[in-house]
Amino acid sequence: MNIFRYSWVYLDNFSRTDIIESILYLEEQKKLRADITMVNSTVWDKCKEVVEKLNNIKIEISKDGKTALRVPSTVAIIAGIIGMPVVIVGLVLTVFTGHKIRFENENGSFSEINDKMDIVTEKAHDFTTKL
Repeated sequence: MNIFRYSWVYLDNFSRTDIIESILYLEEQKKLRADITMVNSTVWDKCKEVVEKLNNIKIEISKDGKTALRVPSTVAIIAGIIGMPVVIVGLVLTVFTGHKIRFENENGSFSEINDKMDIVTEKAHDFTTKL
């Protein structure tokens, strides 16, 4: 209990200038290193890295082997955020009119996703032809 009381007395007598002087002294003695890397720059670097990866992925909409639209995925994501209702209606119409949506990167394509998208497109097209 006495230690607690003495520590409060010690802290009450402490001023801001003493703390700043102590930090400066420790930096001069190289016992405390000022880390200058900014959090914002690392976040910005990560954002640029993600955008570069997304730019390598292309979204292609085609029908009967003819490409109707081919855009980088970043453009598609931005369009989806800005005009979400229009994009949703466009995707539904694309699928129901028999167009295929494919994802491709520099190394080829995403076969699993494309196979599933083909199944969805075929089912939707079969549904519309039955109507």
